[in-house]
Amino acid sequence: MDVDKLAFTGSTDTGKIVQELAAKSNIKPVTLELGGKSPFIVFEDANIDMAVEHAHTALFFNQGQCCAAGSRTFVHERVYDEFWEKAKARAQRRTVGDPFKILSKRALNKALRLTQSNLKKFYGT
Repeated sequence: MDVDKLAFTGSTDTGKIVQELAAKSNIKPVTLELGGKSPFIVFEDANIDMAVEHAHTALFFNQGQCCAAGSRTFVHERVYDEFWEKAKARAQRRTVGDPFKILSKRALNKALRLTQSNLKKFYGT
């Protein structure tokens, strides 16, 4: 299999392993996005509606697969209950699509063509 570059987003410990393995092989370029426990902080004087929307986006942007995903939210105790109720309601309204739904016949044919090409290339199928 021909690999031109490695990219990994995840924990620092696993990133070290990826980097080490890349160096021991044939030294491919590597991009690492490590750590990713970015806090989202809501102070007591925050606009709660705005904070809820920004916290929602920070967590769910790119399905949370982002090195700066707001995966921890700290909320001042005086506004915690209001924030929690609104954040919960916002998450329940989130539209989740079918990841296998392809929007057009052209896109479907391209996906099938690429899949068949890769199966043939890598598995001789």
